Amino acid sequence: MASSVVQTPALGLESPSSSPSEPAFATDLLFNLDDVRAACVSDLAAHANLVTMLRSRINLERTYAQELNRMARHSHLGEMDHGTMKNAMESLRSQYLNTSVQHQHLAKNLEEDVLLPIEVLYEYNSERVQSLTRRINNAKKDVKVRKMSESS
Repeated sequence: MASSVVQTPALGLESPSSSPSEPAFATDLLFNLDDVRAACVSDLAAHANLVTMLRSRINLERTYAQELNRMARHSHLGEMDHGTMKNAMESLRSQYLNTSVQHQHLAKNLEEDVLLPIEVLYEYNSERVQSLTRRINNAKKDVKVRKMSESS
């Protein structure tokens, strides 16, 4: 018996080959243009949600980095203490600054390497959906005109 699971080699993740809620082109979409357009619009909305989520994550990383940096610079850790407590407080300050820099880099890398390509793909897909919608509307108009001319 054949399995309905597809192995994703790069990630090692398994995913269903076809979800029951998603329409299949050959059986559900071939002659149903409205469903094709609806599926495209739905997928585009999911894509937009991904973009929003990534932007939020990037903003969160930047805010976290800024707050850690502010805490380290304005907390005066180690200035009043002496001995091992001073060393511990200076180490904590250094850790805050280091973590801040790491999160700044994470935000930058997420934006450049993940968000920007996904936004480019989103713009491309948006244009394709608009083009598809125009084609569907034109096809429907042509069908109406032909039906009217055939009935006359």
